[in-house]
Formats: sequence, C-alpha cells, structure tokens
Amino acid sequence: MHALILRHLIAQIFFTLLALTAANSNAAEYEQPLPELVPGITTITAENLAGMLDSLSAPTVIDARVAKGRSHGYIEGSVPLADVDTSCASLAGVIQNHDTTTVFYCSSSKCGRSLNALKIAQGCNYRNVYWFRGGFEEWQNKGYPYVSANVPSR
Repeated sequence: MHALILRHLIAQIFFTLLALTAANSNAAEYEQPLPELVPGITTITAENLAGMLDSLSAPTVIDARVAKGRSHGYIEGSVPLADVDTSCASLAGVIQNHDTTTVFYCSSSKCGRSLNALKIAQGCNYRNVYWFRGGFEEWQNKGYPYVSANVPSR
C-alpha cells in the first residue's frame, strides 16, 4: 500500500516538473531578443504606425498577445488575436481582404508572438502586412494613446 502511494506521489511530482519545464520553455520562446529585420517582412516603428493610423485608410492592427498581455493595455482600435489562435480562418474574420494593410504587434521587441502571427498571415497569402517590432512597450514609452483596463488612459 505504501509503495503504491509513493509511486503515485513520484508520478505527480514528475508530471508537475514536466509541466513547469514546458511552461518555462514556452515563455522563453517569446521573450528573447528578436532580429531587427526579417527578410521579406516590413518592420515599422511607433511613429510609422501613428502616421498610418492618422491616414484616411487606417490599417487593421492586430494585437498578437494572449489575453493576459492585453490586460496591461493595448493600442486603441487593435483587434485581439493571439498568435496561438491565428489561422487563415481567424484572420479572414478580422481582415477585410488579402490586400488590406495590416499591422501585427505584441508586447515588445523581445516578444515573438507578432512575428509568428505575421508569418502565418503571409502563409495565408495576406500581402500588405507590417511588423511593429517594438510593440506595446515602444508605443507606450513614446507617449502614444492607448487603452488601459478598457478605459482610454491618454
């Protein structure tokens, strides 16, 4: 009986450690410095995005963070679509057509979610896509308006 309980405890500890290791490796994947430029992808800055948003044909802006990241604030008008939920079908639900100007962003220049989502969009034949590499951190640091807790803060 004691051996059975001991085996059960060891199994629980093993699976808990396995889950923690997987969670840490997943977090590390999205919090590593990213390249400044990626071949075939147009990278923009906060200033570029602000100019695009002020134009008559403002882009669709996709926030590729998961809900927890978005809860810290987001660019007003951006559409929440986490990279883990990005597919050709989900993109079709938020982007007007394959030529619509679309900007992808996430938390910062260390967050790979926006780049991942953008690559999925390219694979789905979206042609006019941009990567806002600096993400919400750059947007906020440069004093551009954003929404925090569903209330415009600036």
